[in-house]
Amino acid sequence: MARGRGAARSLHPQARAIGSRAGVAGDVARAGEATGVAGTTAALSPLHAVPVSAAAARVAFRDAAGPGIWYGSEQQRTAFAEVAYYRLLFLEGTQAALAPLHTALTSFTVRLRSERGIDLTRPPFAAHEPDLASPRSYHASQPLGRAMRDAAVALFRFRSARDAEGGTNVGAFTAAVFHRATPQHLERWHATATRDAVDFVRGDARRPRTMYLFPRGQFLVEGVLPVVSG
Repeated sequence: MARGRGAARSLHPQARAIGSRAGVAGDVARAGEATGVAGTTAALSPLHAVPVSAAAARVAFRDAAGPGIWYGSEQQRTAFAEVAYYRLLFLEGTQAALAPLHTALTSFTVRLRSERGIDLTRPPFAAHEPDLASPRSYHASQPLGRAMRDAAVALFRFRSARDAEGGTNVGAFTAAVFHRATPQHLERWHATATRDAVDFVRGDARRPRTMYLFPRGQFLVEGVLPVVSG
C-alpha cells in the first residue's frame, strides 16, 4: 500500500461521544481527555464519539500493545453503528443467555483542534479506502497508524467500516487536540442488544423519540459477523 506524503492538514473537529454510566473505558482512558468518535479540514462538522469497553475493539490504527488512540465520529449514527457492532460481537462470543442486553449510555460532543492532521478520505489515501476501512482486517490500517504516529500526526479522519451509510470517524493520538476538558451537549440514551439487532433510543421526554436500529445483517461479511484480525 502506498504511503501518502504531503503536508499535514489543519483539523478543527467537534465530536460527539458515547460512554456507559460505568465510565468511558478502553483506549479513551489511555488517551487522557478522552470521550468517543471525531471529524475535517478547516472546519469539521460535529463529531460523535464512541468508546467501548472491549479490549480488542479499538485497534484499527494501532498495535494491540501500542499507545491508545481516541476515536470519534462526525455523525451520531456512525458512532452508534460502531457501538452496535461490538455489542453484537460480544453476544456472538458467548453462549450465556445474556440477551436482551440493556445499557445506559451518554452521548456528548467535544471540540478538537490540531495543525498536524491527515484526512484519509482524500487522495492519495482514498485509493486505499477498501483496505483502510476493511471490516475484516487491520493489516493496512495498523502500519499506517504507526507511520502517522512516527510522523507526529496528532489527528486523523477516516471512513467507518461499520456504518452502512459511509460515515466518517476521527482518531486522535494525543489529548492535546481537545479544545476543552469538559464535553458538551450531553444526551441520555438506552441501548438494547439482542443477537439479531441493536437499537438505541434517546432517553428524554422528546416526542417522537430519536431512535437508531442496526440489524445484525448490516455487519455481516459473506454471511458471517467478522472478527477483525490484526
